[in-house]
Amino acid sequence: MRLPRSCRSERRHAEAACLHCGSPQGLGEELRALEVAQTELGLNSVFLSGVLIAEPQEDKDRRGEPVTLLLVAFLVEEQPGEGEEMASCEVEVPDAVAAEAGGELRAGAAVVVTGILNGGGGVWASLLRSGPTPGEPREAPLN
Repeated sequence: MRLPRSCRSERRHAEAACLHCGSPQGLGEELRALEVAQTELGLNSVFLSGVLIAEPQEDKDRRGEPVTLLLVAFLVEEQPGEGEEMASCEVEVPDAVAAEAGGELRAGAAVVVTGILNGGGGVWASLLRSGPTPGEPREAPLN
């Protein structure tokens, strides 16, 4: 299947109407309804907190705009009572969002991210806050 030039992701296109480029193929009405519901109901919202397990990497998004790539680790419990395991998620952070993060973005730093899931299984950040590295002494609070 040949994708329209404006479509950036074959997964998004997936033999139906592409939500990105609007190419009408197959399930167009149903997918357009999902897009409206997502906008109106706030579907596809992500809140992620964890620790950076690698140094941030500078890259470009699919449109060529600069982004910072973060690898955020967190604990998950796969099966109740079987203990926690570490999992991770890649987060794409537009430069404007990264500039407002506060704190220093470096491996070991605690972060909180809000955003949406992207087509590749990662997160596209709309808000990022960085905190102290766990285990390091904190500065005294301001009075």
